[in-house]
Amino acid sequence: MGSRDHLRPANQILGAYTSTMKVRLAYIRLEVVHHYLNPDPATNLSQWDIIDRRLEFLRRQSLNYKQAYARLIIKTDRELFGDFEFRDIPRDAIVLPSESQVQQEIGAANHVGPVGNGANETMVVDQDVFM
Repeated sequence: MGSRDHLRPANQILGAYTSTMKVRLAYIRLEVVHHYLNPDPATNLSQWDIIDRRLEFLRRQSLNYKQAYARLIIKTDRELFGDFEFRDIPRDAIVLPSESQVQQEIGAANHVGPVGNGANETMVVDQDVFM
């Protein structure tokens, strides 16, 4: 860890992120950008109210559901923000995983087999996801 007088290199900071931290940052980025691009004039909920409600919903879900949601968030985040500038991303592409996508991901994960066999390297297995 660096001193207060020195900045740590970006790769050192990024390397210190856990899987859970990466998922949380990706989720917040997607939710904030989605809210910014698609404001709902029928509600006065802030983006933070929406995030709090979604996280509360996710806390009540099974571990399989949380992991499927996390995998979809990471996949979407990488596809959208990985190699593109914000202005180049189609507005309608910035969406959060739907219930049907999560269920499909759960089904696909069930066919992969136990984690650790190398079949699905993007598998998120950190049990602290959305805790």
